[in-house]
Amino acid sequence: MNLWHDLLVSPNGKEASLRRFTILQKRGLSFLYLPEDRRLVDATLRLYPAQTWFARMLVWIVNQMIRIRFPVSFRKLTISVSQYSAFGAFLKSMVPDSNDVPPFGVLSGNMKTPGRRYTLLLFDAACQPRVVVKVGITPKAQQLIQVEQNFFFQQRPQLPGLPEALAVYQGTDAQAIAYRYVEGMPPLQQQQEGIGALMNSWISDGEPVPLSNLSTWTALEVIRKENPELESVFQILQKTPVRPVLCHGDFAPWNIRISPSAQEGNWVALDWERNCANGIPGWDWFHYIIQYNTMVRHTRPEKTLSDLETLWANPTFLSYARRTGIEKILKELTLVYFLHLLRYFAPRDHTAEAHLLVEKFRQRYFKDFAFSRPALKVSVVTPSYKQLPWLKLCIASVADQQGVSVEHIIQDAQSGPELEQWVRKNSKAHLYVEADSGMYDAIDRGFARATGDIVCWLNSDEQYLEGTLQKVVRYFENHPEVDVLFGDALLIGNTGTLLSYRRTIFPNLKHIQLSHLNVLSCATFIRRSVLERGHWLDIRWKAIADAVWVVDLLKAEIPMAILNEPLSVFTITDKNLGQTSLALAETERWQQETLSGKRWLRSGFVWWHRLNKFFGGAYWPRSINTRLYTLSSPNERVTRSASFLGFNWPRST
Repeated sequence: MNLWHDLLVSPNGKEASLRRFTILQKRGLSFLYLPEDRRLVDATLRLYPAQTWFARMLVWIVNQMIRIRFPVSFRKLTISVSQYSAFGAFLKSMVPDSNDVPPFGVLSGNMKTPGRRYTLLLFDAACQPRVVVKVGITPKAQQLIQVEQNFFFQQRPQLPGLPEALAVYQGTDAQAIAYRYVEGMPPLQQQQEGIGALMNSWISDGEPVPLSNLSTWTALEVIRKENPELESVFQILQKTPVRPVLCHGDFAPWNIRISPSAQEGNWVALDWERNCANGIPGWDWFHYIIQYNTMVRHTRPEKTLSDLETLWANPTFLSYARRTGIEKILKELTLVYFLHLLRYFAPRDHTAEAHLLVEKFRQRYFKDFAFSRPALKVSVVTPSYKQLPWLKLCIASVADQQGVSVEHIIQDAQSGPELEQWVRKNSKAHLYVEADSGMYDAIDRGFARATGDIVCWLNSDEQYLEGTLQKVVRYFENHPEVDVLFGDALLIGNTGTLLSYRRTIFPNLKHIQLSHLNVLSCATFIRRSVLERGHWLDIRWKAIADAVWVVDLLKAEIPMAILNEPLSVFTITDKNLGQTSLALAETERWQQETLSGKRWLRSGFVWWHRLNKFFGGAYWPRSINTRLYTLSSPNERVTRSASFLGFNWPRST
């Protein structure tokens, strides 16, 4: 159960009603479910916190198109909703005098994060918005909802700027919290006049305490150990007496509503899953400026630093700084905020901007310090079944990788005692022997065991070239914005003869669906966070799950890059799964499921792909000199050279 409407399914066939929704998508991802009743559309659209005038104009245009029934094709969804489901009964209880689950619209959270939550807006019989319900279904999402539940119903803060929490839902299937609806719009960048009053109202009335006594200091101690060169900064901070504040943790315009008629005050902050009751002063204020500049305006780092300096000189902020005791440590406090942002909070889609901003801040205010980053670890997963001669070469090619921390996980499907004994005696690989439902199931099992920052899989008849993993780690370290990396590969025959050079170009979603996957898994590397966001191999597919997986990553807009260097070796044998009749049959079925009526476009995408390969240099012959393992030399790499290596995909040899 991962979708919000699964929570409303009728139990044991009890009475249910049908609800119809219009789905709005952003970059191919569903994010708003508008109810069929057009009187409810306007309020549901306002759930989406549009941050620019252009975005707000688009929302207004969509609203008008739906209201006048403009003939445009939106996706539709019809679901069955039962008041007898546990969650349905909870929704019904939130709107008095409801005879059924009240009408509602839905805002879907970010699908790229493992903690995606859904926001349901409930309406009364007069079609007025009354209650907002936030629900989490995945374990991470439930954990975040529970943080809010504890904050509002155990700590019970009595401060301005907080929404009125009404009730909680604690089921076996989900966690939810209900709030009274807060009308109003998010502030635009220039609307900052309400921040000072709100920040001042969240200052503790108690005596100042050393900054190291605050809850967040535990997380800062981790950063302190990772950056010993900043010891002098931490010594200054830990001794400074400050007044604790209520810290929101993600105080950004999209989590705020300006509502003059709200009982909670003019500015109301929503989404309290990252709160800290005795937080560090100033951080929410810094966060407001930095997040908006980075994620919405995409401003240059110099402009963001200028905005921070303007804030430090602002009379309202200076009064707040004096009251909280931070006026003499603003630069140091901002520095550790940045490091905390990168270490614990950096948004996946804007990591590169965040790193660049921190580096510019260091260059301007802390020139003598260099920030250290922990070395990245690589986990290589190898699915195995009765291919010991090839597996020996694969293991050797991972074992001799230099200058990088590597764990090699071999997921074997009960090949027998000979393989088990050889691996345990002759390698440092972690061997797991268990039945599986196919190669991709074995890979997923290995992924689940991986502890590396970067994960990849290398089949038994494949191997890495010398220095591959060091190049990959270096690339990911220098490009923190990239989550998936594709490289070039060499094709060889059974005896180790060089057959072809496969230069990679960026994959195209439609080309993969209509023709074939043009990137090789042996030269594909991902951050483990991609898996943590739910992008696993679909084991329904026994031969084409890698293609389905890459399409999934493209649809989710996972940041990808190409490294046009030879990284791995792919052996052409009669065992290659992608060349089997099973692969052809699954491709046919997949196309029928996903591209019904569109397969006539195939030739166009194929020619477009070939044109991209031509301009990408994929058709030029190569001069190659490399070293690899062969069946006749399983313990030592041997040199293989070719002065005019082509690009064609050869038949099995």
